[in-house]
Amino acid sequence: MSNGRNIGRGRKNLESVVTGLEQLTLNSIRKVLPDRAIEQACRSAGYVYRRRTLTPIVTVLHMILAAIWPEESFQASWQVLWDQVVSHCPGVKGQSPSSGSVAKARARLPLSMWERLFAWLSHQAQHRAQAVADWRGHRVVLLDGTSVSMSDIPALQKTFGGSHGSHGRSRYPLARLVTLSLAKTMTVLSYALGPFKKDETVLVHPLLKDLQNGDLLIADRHFAGAHFYARYIAGGLEFLTRVHQRLKISRLKPLWRICRSVRVINARIPRCRTIFGCG
Repeated sequence: MSNGRNIGRGRKNLESVVTGLEQLTLNSIRKVLPDRAIEQACRSAGYVYRRRTLTPIVTVLHMILAAIWPEESFQASWQVLWDQVVSHCPGVKGQSPSSGSVAKARARLPLSMWERLFAWLSHQAQHRAQAVADWRGHRVVLLDGTSVSMSDIPALQKTFGGSHGSHGRSRYPLARLVTLSLAKTMTVLSYALGPFKKDETVLVHPLLKDLQNGDLLIADRHFAGAHFYARYIAGGLEFLTRVHQRLKISRLKPLWRICRSVRVINARIPRCRTIFGCG
């Protein structure tokens, strides 16, 4: 559909437009994310759709383009895709779906479809990264948190909230994001998203089940402390963290010193010998 009208004069022309959009869009990315993966994610999520110009394949690829081209709007990135179709099908010039139609196509895709698509991509990326993921027999995994901003939409503001500073409440909604990723390829293994006021140390707990026995986990001081170390050990993990800001290192008796700013102590956790870096 285009502004409520059929593109072209019939089904045959619609098929040529859909085929053009699906076949001409981000071919380099489609080598990693094939059409069958998107279609399978839709089936697994129970999402049934009819044949139209903006198929799930087109919509997903458009959102990927918009994500890797953040300096432009969704509409600008859509125009790039449509211009490719026009170059191969001049007869559809001026018949691009409206920005409202593109937005509705995004909204039709259920969250469960995206979750399944992420799981599929993460599995494929981990498989491809196996040759470079290990260090001395340990898979090296990074644990970190950040925040992400979103459009100024009341529903998002209500769900995620935002920061409060000396200048008042932030204009845009903010969400907390915690990720586990492979160190050498930055492949995201899993993630947790929550309201801005929710602490990263709470969001991380469900993610730890995605780690494997023998993984070397590297994290900052937010994920340090005896309760975290106990969880890591129980999961069969090796780990390296920054020193927690409340830990008084001067009170700990070192077993030996590696250098002036690094010392090894025997923590009061079974089978735990910890390296603390003071610098």
